[in-house]
Amino acid sequence: MFKKFNILFIMYVVFLLTGCSKYDYDADTINYSLYIDKTYKENIVFTFNNEPDPSNFTGIEGFVFNIGNNYPINSNFDAIYNKKINKGINKVEAILNYEYTENDFVYSNNIMKCFENYDLIGYDDSFEIKLSGRFSCLYDKNITITVTSSHEVEDTNGERDGDKYIWHITQDNYNNVNIYHKILRDYDDMVISVSNNNVNNMFVIIKNVLVIVIIGILLVLLYKFYKKKKQELDV
Repeated sequence: MFKKFNILFIMYVVFLLTGCSKYDYDADTINYSLYIDKTYKENIVFTFNNEPDPSNFTGIEGFVFNIGNNYPINSNFDAIYNKKINKGINKVEAILNYEYTENDFVYSNNIMKCFENYDLIGYDDSFEIKLSGRFSCLYDKNITITVTSSHEVEDTNGERDGDKYIWHITQDNYNNVNIYHKILRDYDDMVISVSNNNVNNMFVIIKNVLVIVIIGILLVLLYKFYKKKKQELDV
């Protein structure tokens, strides 16, 4: 029983360190998701066949330039994406995410580099996204853009699916993209600073592991105490 407990405990720690977020996306696709609340949470999933291995691959041109070194905010080389790699039998997922303040999101690297025309306009009571013209980061991949928000949507040309609004960019329309989305929100209620870089995430992981180790030690001590008492009662 004790050996089984150790194995389960080790598996749980590995589970926390490696993460388990997996997506059922087709190979050679990019799925870009944005959730707008008090901050702008961006999640990008590149789905490849098993070649190349995105943990080492640094030549992917386009949406965020490469998997190895990615900067979510234009001209800001201190901020980098949080990165996770999921390897399956037939495909590999490279997952990038970042949480922006509104003031940072208006300088989103992906939007400024990929869309010919872009306007991200913040008003006191709303936020408006206008993207149009040629999309220059397709590179033979189908791209799905999904926006969700806790705020009311005033106007959009996205395809609605529940609380999501979706746009598709393909070989058929990448020369003439038209994305419009406007939400209502109170600017004074928005967060003005976030802390979500890889260093901070590592500290969170270390803290969680330490808590698990302490809990594991306590469980081991309780188990030993239980065995000792059981032996005493059996005498």
